[in-house]
Amino acid sequence: MLVLDFDGPILDGRHRHYACYRRLLEEAGAPPLPLDRYWALKRERVDRRRLLAESGATDFYDRFLEGWLARIESPEMLALDRLQPGALEALRAWKGAGLSLALVTARRDEAALLAQLETLALRSLFSEIVPTPFAETGEAKALALTARVGQARCDGWIGDTEVDVDAARRLGAPSVAVTCGLRTREYLQSLRPTFVCDDLRAVLADDPLRLLAAPR
Repeated sequence: MLVLDFDGPILDGRHRHYACYRRLLEEAGAPPLPLDRYWALKRERVDRRRLLAESGATDFYDRFLEGWLARIESPEMLALDRLQPGALEALRAWKGAGLSLALVTARRDEAALLAQLETLALRSLFSEIVPTPFAETGEAKALALTARVGQARCDGWIGDTEVDVDAARRLGAPSVAVTCGLRTREYLQSLRPTFVCDDLRAVLADDPLRLLAAPR
C-alpha cells in the first residue's frame, strides 16, 4: 500500500489558502500581503500571529482563526484547488501497476473531502480515504491509518510536511517528502526522510521506492 497526503503532493492549495486569508483580512479592514510573500512565509513555517502582524492585524487573531476554520473547507474555497502537475498521471500509473493507494489527509469535513475527490475524478483511485485531525506530529495520521487497515504493509508514505515524515517513521515505512507543497526543500531535508523529490512526477519517474518493479 502506498500512502499519500492530499494537500501539497496532489493538490496545489496556494490559491485557496490565500483567498481565505485575503478575504478575512479585507473584511477586517487590514491590507493582505501579496500572494508570493504570503506563501513564502507559510513555507517558512511562520505562524499566523506573525502573518497578521505584517498587516497590522495582531489583535484580529482569534476572529481570524474562527473565520479560517469556518471557511477554508467550504465549497467556494475548495473550488480554488488545482491538481499538481503530473499528479493524476502518477496516481493512475501506480493504480494501473496494481498498487493499493491510501489517502490520509488532515481535513475536518469528510463530506467535503469526498465531494472534492469526486469532482477531481480521484475518488476511484484510492482504496482507502482517511481524514484525520490536524496535529503537529504524525501520530494521529499513523493511528488513523492502522485503525482502518490494520497492519497492512506500507510500501511508502508521500507527503509534504514533518507530520507525514513522522507518520511514516512511526509505521517503519520509507518516506518521500515532496517540495511542491507547504515546506521548503531545505527544511524537508533536515527531517531526514528516506527521499526528497520535487513532486509526484519525479517520484513516478525516479521510482525511488521501486513501486513499479515490486511484485504484487
